[in-house]
Amino acid sequence: KIDSLQIFYYKNGVKNYITDLKWLKEIGGNAISTTNLLYSNQLSMISGFENIDQFFFQFPDNDIDTLSYNLTKQTNNTNCSYFQTTENKYNGKNATMEVSLSSLSVVKFVE
Repeated sequence: KIDSLQIFYYKNGVKNYITDLKWLKEIGGNAISTTNLLYSNQLSMISGFENIDQFFFQFPDNDIDTLSYNLTKQTNNTNCSYFQTTENKYNGKNATMEVSLSSLSVVKFVE
């Protein structure tokens, strides 16, 4: 059952789980997708602030997939800082941004 999917990462040799995973189908009452979208704020925060770029999907059958997700801090000409995605790979293959949901920074993973 896909609802049992978990994402984890290692920090200093300790396994940690992403705890804010949500399945999104609508935002503000408006449908955004006919398929399930998995959403997490923590994943970006951990990648950006803690420099962790290796995450693991753990499926209910204990199969493990790898997500390489890397954000780097950028500063624009007004000294405002932000994070920019520099790598998205799923099981070693490039993942692309979902253009129709670009305001959410949704990454599309196709196996």
